[in-house]
Amino acid sequence: MSILERFAPRRLLTPTSPEGVQRVLLILLFGLVVAHAVWLVSAPSEGTSRKLIGNLFFLMPYLVAGILTVQAAQAHRHHLRRAWAYLAAGLLTWAAGQAVFTVLDLRGAPTFPSLADVGFLSLPLLFVVGILHFFRAPPGRLQRLTFVLDVGMLFVTFGSVLWLEYVTTIWQRYAGQPFALLVAISYPFTDLLMIVVAFVLALWSPRESARAYQGLLGLGLLLFLTGSVGYGYLVSQDRYSVGDLIDVTWSGAALLFGLAAHVAQHTRGSLLITARAQAAISGVATVLLHMLPYGALVVSASLALSHHQHDTPAPHLDIGAGIVAVLALFRFLVSELHGERLRQQLRQQVRRDDLTGVLNRRELHAQIPQLVQDALARQQTVAVLFVDLDRFKLVNDTFGHEVGDALLLEASARIAGCIRPSDLLVRVGGDEFVVVLGPLQDTAAVEVVVQRILSRLTQPYTAREQQLMVTASIGIALVPADTRDALQALRFADLAMYQAKQQGRSTHRYYHAAIETESSERFDLEAQLQGALARQEFVLQYQPVVRTAGEAPSSFEALIRWQSHKQGVVSPAQFIPIAEERGLIVEIGQWVLNEALRQLRCWRSGGQAHLTVAVNISAVQFRHDHFAEMVQQTLARHELPGEALTLELTESSLMSDLEASRRVMAQLRALGVRFAMDDFGTGYSSLSYLRHLPVDVLKIDRSFVWSLDEVGVAVVRSIIALAHELQLKVVAEGVETREQLQTLRTLGSDEVQGYLIARPLSAEDAGALINVRPADPVS
Repeated sequence: MSILERFAPRRLLTPTSPEGVQRVLLILLFGLVVAHAVWLVSAPSEGTSRKLIGNLFFLMPYLVAGILTVQAAQAHRHHLRRAWAYLAAGLLTWAAGQAVFTVLDLRGAPTFPSLADVGFLSLPLLFVVGILHFFRAPPGRLQRLTFVLDVGMLFVTFGSVLWLEYVTTIWQRYAGQPFALLVAISYPFTDLLMIVVAFVLALWSPRESARAYQGLLGLGLLLFLTGSVGYGYLVSQDRYSVGDLIDVTWSGAALLFGLAAHVAQHTRGSLLITARAQAAISGVATVLLHMLPYGALVVSASLALSHHQHDTPAPHLDIGAGIVAVLALFRFLVSELHGERLRQQLRQQVRRDDLTGVLNRRELHAQIPQLVQDALARQQTVAVLFVDLDRFKLVNDTFGHEVGDALLLEASARIAGCIRPSDLLVRVGGDEFVVVLGPLQDTAAVEVVVQRILSRLTQPYTAREQQLMVTASIGIALVPADTRDALQALRFADLAMYQAKQQGRSTHRYYHAAIETESSERFDLEAQLQGALARQEFVLQYQPVVRTAGEAPSSFEALIRWQSHKQGVVSPAQFIPIAEERGLIVEIGQWVLNEALRQLRCWRSGGQAHLTVAVNISAVQFRHDHFAEMVQQTLARHELPGEALTLELTESSLMSDLEASRRVMAQLRALGVRFAMDDFGTGYSSLSYLRHLPVDVLKIDRSFVWSLDEVGVAVVRSIIALAHELQLKVVAEGVETREQLQTLRTLGSDEVQGYLIARPLSAEDAGALINVRPADPVS
């Protein structure tokens, strides 16, 4: 299989398709180079036709190769697009120079030096820039300086050899012609710079150099350099004319450049070698890179000494050896400085968190024992604060880890702004921080700092032009009040933090002895929760929702209950947060939805076609990737319309990502599913958000219903009025007295639920209630 067949696309291509055009150009380029070689071997006779044909064989391959590299630039992005663009510019300027050369040559005008040289000399300079773009720049100024020094040492070393073998000859040829001499010298040295830059980059990035197109580019550069040196030498001897065999090196280089551009688009940067060979080459490249200064010194010094020994001193060799020695010495100094900085960074990395830059867990365990000992010796206090960002996993799942990392960085900066420079701030886990305050004369300052941290952390964060609200839970342990042991203080603060989470998050708790027992019970509860669904320990109860006029229930709210065989009846307030933290809530939520709709289907089949059911949805469940699909499938399974289901969501679950909420709700709204905002007034409490979300029902939190004094009545009246303005139904929760019901009826609440109407009922009791039309409790 030929190289062209190896890298050509396998599917049939039409000549007018982009791939077809590219293939035609590649075949044309290959044909031109073969024809050029055949023509050169045939020893064409002198004359105008030889000049015309010979020059066209230069012009056409570089023009075609330039078009192919333009296509490669268009097919790539970022640094690779810029790399191919520079190569394309180099090839096309070379073609432009060749066009000028052809016109001058056919007219019999001097071709050297001429305007054509501008195009010819532009290629290696543009190629240098392009080659640099193929490789990622070495990180850090010192490494970039080291790279420049490596290039400088090799360039001066081989430049000295080139000067000896080439420049000396052309110096005599162009004596008295400084401009011609400068142009003649520029050819080999610009080409040498191009080769040296490519070689050093290959040593610095051997993996990048092992790609198929890089190998083709490297061969093309070597062939191009051979042609340039040969051309310069023949011109200096007045022996060059268009049609010499040396010409095939240039057209051959154009073929390799064009082929590299084609391969780069169709092999996706595949490697030429196996992983094992790549590792071996990387090792060799590392050795060569370390030996480079020594090699350059040996070669340059040896050249200078050999000429002195033969009584043929060459000042340029002495100068070159001196420059190489200075560059090598400078490189050693830079390498040593870089090594010291790396050692410092390593020491910092051992102590610091990679993301936030604050101290890490290792450093915490190293410093806190001594800090506690010093405080105890002075009879002072140390406070250990365990800070955990609430629902941080939801942020990661919704926005991705990039936004999560940015939030952690901002959170650490906010905490740092709340404490003294002498206090410790440590990141001990994904979204967990430890703050060590001390030594303190008394504990009054602890409360001030804690409140300051909570206040700063609850301020909005901005991500993707969306405001995020993230709260924190803080546990606090005091030394020596709670313990005299530093590590035990950390554990106590951790336990207190978990209690703060259980208390509703966005708060803080101090450690006390009873937490040990509570913590043990929590861990036992977590263990039991793992298999509760499989053991069929969950049941649903149904609380009726009625109109304030006292009609029969029009809907039921499905409420989950856990009847643990070991713990007894466990409140949802206890196990729902644990289920969310342990990733069980999605599976439990699916069971609740399926069971509620199954029961609703039974009631509707019994003649209660008007009944609907409301199901509470956790924020974690709502953010699950396939939530909308799961709801749709469950409705279809029980042959129920979307209008039969109301999903109850809290304000915080909706507002954490308004755009994502709107998207999911729109999917389900298209099915007829209704949405209720639960516990309104306890979260963001912004009715302006409701204008942008397809919410149907507003549920006033029971805390407002239980506080219907003069101020409470005014608040509820305002909520109901604004909700009705937005055409939302209002349901008041937690109604327990007839006075509350009468007030809510007067204020205009559409529906109510609470113990006055009925406590949560079993499915059987709820079914019995459906057929009974209760009297108005107020009458």
